[in-house]
Amino acid sequence: MSKGFNDPRPIEQYLLTLALICISALLVYTQAAKRLDLLAYDAFINVNNAPVNKQIVIVSIDEKSLNGIGQWPWRRAVHAQLVEKLTEYNAALIAFDVLFSEYDKTYPEDDIALARAIRQNGNVLLPLHIHPLSYGNALSEILPLPELVNAAKGLGHVHVELDEDGLARGLYLNSGVGDDHWPALSMAMAMEINPLTRYMKSSHAAHAAPYVAVNTEYRMIPFAGPGGTYPSYSYLDVMLDRIPAEEFRDKTVLIGATAAGLGDVIPTPVSRLNRPMSGVELHANAFAAIMAGTVIRPVAEVWNYLLTFAFILIPILVFPRLKPTYVMPSAMVLILVVMCFSFLLLKHDRSWFTPMNSVLGILLAYPLWSWQRMRHLNSFLSQELKRLTNEPDLSFRSVNQHSVERIFLSLISLLKVQHYLLIKNNHPLHSFEKENLNPVKVLEYGEWYHDKGASWIKLRIGEDHYKVGLGWDDDTRLRQIREYLDKLNLNLDVQQQPRRFYEQMANRIAQVREAISAMQDMRTFISKGFEEIPGAVVV
Repeated sequence: MSKGFNDPRPIEQYLLTLALICISALLVYTQAAKRLDLLAYDAFINVNNAPVNKQIVIVSIDEKSLNGIGQWPWRRAVHAQLVEKLTEYNAALIAFDVLFSEYDKTYPEDDIALARAIRQNGNVLLPLHIHPLSYGNALSEILPLPELVNAAKGLGHVHVELDEDGLARGLYLNSGVGDDHWPALSMAMAMEINPLTRYMKSSHAAHAAPYVAVNTEYRMIPFAGPGGTYPSYSYLDVMLDRIPAEEFRDKTVLIGATAAGLGDVIPTPVSRLNRPMSGVELHANAFAAIMAGTVIRPVAEVWNYLLTFAFILIPILVFPRLKPTYVMPSAMVLILVVMCFSFLLLKHDRSWFTPMNSVLGILLAYPLWSWQRMRHLNSFLSQELKRLTNEPDLSFRSVNQHSVERIFLSLISLLKVQHYLLIKNNHPLHSFEKENLNPVKVLEYGEWYHDKGASWIKLRIGEDHYKVGLGWDDDTRLRQIREYLDKLNLNLDVQQQPRRFYEQMANRIAQVREAISAMQDMRTFISKGFEEIPGAVVV
């Protein structure tokens, strides 16, 4: 007994499952699909913009201010005047996105004036930068002047992380050299506004080697929109009292460069390269997200693996139970489910699950499953065809499939021939009571000629010529026998080959179709023969 096509193949299923899990694990580990994940993330972020925090105001160092005040860098006394003005306007918090890491040798008194203004305000945050002091040297924490550090309420790093495609999607909440002891500027601002705002530091970074940058707690920023979404006032207009004081009262004010010539512009998913966002506005978006609790946390690595494996196992369990015509649509639906799951997790849980590893796994599962089924189908058809060849030759429909002698002997056995004769090149090969055959003049090759109880045919196979005669004494089944003989396709030359296909499966299907058609002809022939047998014989 041959195995049926639907017989389970557990070993093959296990191997396919193991192969897909290994492939998906490799995708997650190597982050081969990260570029695709970033594209998906950008699409999700752009359709799910964060709300604008109306308590945030930007004072921009723009082209207008550069033209009015003078070329950069400005005197520290100018910044001191701005701090004093914002103090007069009762701003809740002031954060500079401008580095003050070197003394002003031309106007040293300006450094003292700025420190005094910062100390009098009491709510000013200053930035620091982590960078090598010179090319080839170790990393250093570039802090503001000691006088400014002592006067400021706190410090925060302004480093922004760029992804492989050059876009900024997030930042590290904690960073430093040898230890992650510096919060991001936006994080430091949030902790000043709400002292309960805290993020735990990673324990594995507590004892890192010195002179090594340590970055922990990476978070992605849900932007409120492209550059210019947050209200921004020109530095010059604020200094000239052109902006009402109500615009700054009890609000958080960020001061930074927005002029393209200063270089503090960063491409983001909501602006990309055509309209980069200023660094100060990026920090404003990060601060708003921290305050609202909407910063996006990447899914933990272990959950990334588990979720990817879970989505990969779905097609392995579902595909074998579906009709083949439903497998491709099911794969597309499953891909849509993965994308929707990632989007809903991002929107409602503020967690980012990279979906493309699962999508690629599903796309790989379909051809692997199809290959397995096609191999199984091909094996099944080959076994069934082999089994049919072991049966009595009931279905010779074309002379080029078998020798004439074999067809002749099969017809004798099948049709219960009582008198027969086979002649090859005028020499008899097989005969029995040939004298009882009624000779008929055969004119055309490959056509049966019937007369009384005999049927004759003449064949030409290459250089050989055959003549076949079959005879019966009982005429009750002659009509069915002749109908069956006329259906046999015996008029092809041996040099003519049966139709072949380049694809092996098409050949298998054609062979099965030929065998089924032959069996149907035989069933019709036998059933008609039984219908005309006298009832007494059946009894």
